[in-house]
Amino acid sequence: MLLPPHRKAFHVVRNFMKLLFTLTLLTALSFTFPCFSQVDTASNLPFKPRKMYRETALKLLVGGNLQQAYRADGKEYNRKHIEVGIHKTMTSFDWHHPSSVFTHGVSLEIAPQSNPIYGFKYSAWAEVWCFVLGLGWIYYTDFEKGSFKIRPEIGIGLYPFKLTGGFNIPTLWNKDFKELRRSQEQVTLNILLKLKTLKKEK
Repeated sequence: MLLPPHRKAFHVVRNFMKLLFTLTLLTALSFTFPCFSQVDTASNLPFKPRKMYRETALKLLVGGNLQQAYRADGKEYNRKHIEVGIHKTMTSFDWHHPSSVFTHGVSLEIAPQSNPIYGFKYSAWAEVWCFVLGLGWIYYTDFEKGSFKIRPEIGIGLYPFKLTGGFNIPTLWNKDFKELRRSQEQVTLNILLKLKTLKKEK
């Protein structure tokens, strides 16, 4: 049975979310073994390994997401959001391991359709061993009605990028906003671009 394009897209999302944890675990293990060998042989290298340091920086968040959506007549489609915001990011750099990141901040999601929807969001996530786990609080509104959702996310990251699958959990006023009532699954891509270094320590 052939599926329409929008349903195919969200079958991909579901499979992505189901397989994400396994993929991330395998990725982490693949990094672990080379890192042990690097630690053992570091003293024999012809160059001096980079020392570990931590950096706190103010960063510009840009990106977007593809969200499950339904029109007023009940037909399913893919709602596209663009996102821009400001985050405070703490990053640890180490020669032996991939960088670890914790970031939090505010951003604005915009769905530029005929009746635009705006999402005012505070979010935070951590990235360790290419594994990303995050949480967001979003208030969606068209300035006539609104809906507040909580979004846990899981995915993979390679600093400064992250790709996550999320699930929008409805909380307050969800029934009043028909366009978002059943908008649950989504895929998000974010990039963090440094604006200013606030602190750097070794």
